[in-house]
Amino acid sequence: MLAVAQLLFDEEDSDDDRLEELVLSRRRMQIRTRHDTNSHCLPHPSTSASVSLLRSMDDVAYISRLGLPAATFHKLLQQFHHFIPRHNPHGLGGRPPKLNPAQALALVLEFYASTCELKTLGALYGITPRQAGRWLQRGESALYKVLRNVPLARISWPSFDTQVTWGTHMQQFFPLVPNRFGYVDGKNLPVQEPSDVDLQNAMYNGWLHCVLVTGVLCFGCDGTLIWVKHNVVGSWNDGEVAGKLFSKLLDPACTLPNFGLVSDTAFPTAKDMFMKIVTPLKENELENIPFALQRMCSQVSADVHRDHVNASNM
Repeated sequence: MLAVAQLLFDEEDSDDDRLEELVLSRRRMQIRTRHDTNSHCLPHPSTSASVSLLRSMDDVAYISRLGLPAATFHKLLQQFHHFIPRHNPHGLGGRPPKLNPAQALALVLEFYASTCELKTLGALYGITPRQAGRWLQRGESALYKVLRNVPLARISWPSFDTQVTWGTHMQQFFPLVPNRFGYVDGKNLPVQEPSDVDLQNAMYNGWLHCVLVTGVLCFGCDGTLIWVKHNVVGSWNDGEVAGKLFSKLLDPACTLPNFGLVSDTAFPTAKDMFMKIVTPLKENELENIPFALQRMCSQVSADVHRDHVNASNM
């Protein structure tokens, strides 16, 4: 190939730049570089650190590493193992799977709950980064099939009765913000910078000075996820991402009048969203409130603080 290309370089009617590009491309294909961890450098999956974690049954360790308590993890595992077989299916030959179903589920959950790279995550389970990537794909597909059949995993908007119950519960702790049944906030996930310039520009957040994907999570008073929007380019702010959430709050068929959410100052509270979303006061905004209202708020806050102190001393 190189000899033929060299002969073509000498021809008068040849395209020198094009041929040089072909030669360089051919040379790059012949050079193979592999910077990866081999399996002989790792412990066997049956003796890896993940096995010690799963055997501990310690809720603190499970929540910090996997994001779930031990009982919830094993409840998911009862359905998960049907989609991740322990042995080769249909009696086929070949090597047995590297990970058992419990390790496969733990690998997926720890990938979601941590920010470590595949080489670090794979080392905890005794597999190479390439194997960790394949197990993540298989495990995510199996977890998706499991969660489709779990009613408690559904993300649904609360009913009117639930909104009243949650609003009453929250008002017991925060009397100044009545009829609030949940809270909403944005989330940012840093990602690798894409090679495409336009895509990188869309995902770049000028406020945080990094490339990321963003989204909005809305939780009920008891911590239940009731609305979500994710995988949005990082240049969008929280108010732009939550457009459909605002529609739900304004729809009388979905949300009771005078009921709504609490959030930070990134979400709009004026015009249509007045009293649908309540946010803390920004700096120096308290000075713009009428003096009589300031005194009333201060008196209510003092009464609430006194009631909490009395209740704690009882």
